Amino acid sequence: MTDVRATGFGVGFSLPVILPSFYAFYMNWLGAFMPARLTPAVLLCIGGLIGMIGAMMGPETKDVDF
Repeated sequence: MTDVRATGFGVGFSLPVILPSFYAFYMNWLGAFMPARLTPAVLLCIGGLIGMIGAMMGPETKDVDF
């Protein structure tokens, strides 16, 4: 039983690293639509929005009037 628990724990911490690790490809794809020097800023803004949405959905801020 502990093998299964340990596997879930490892996947939970490793899986969030996979999508961000492809940032070079995202920058290359965005470079087709905009200047390449602006792509890191766009990715930072997207990441900030995703983080903000996740924080707003979290239990500490759910149903809280800001």
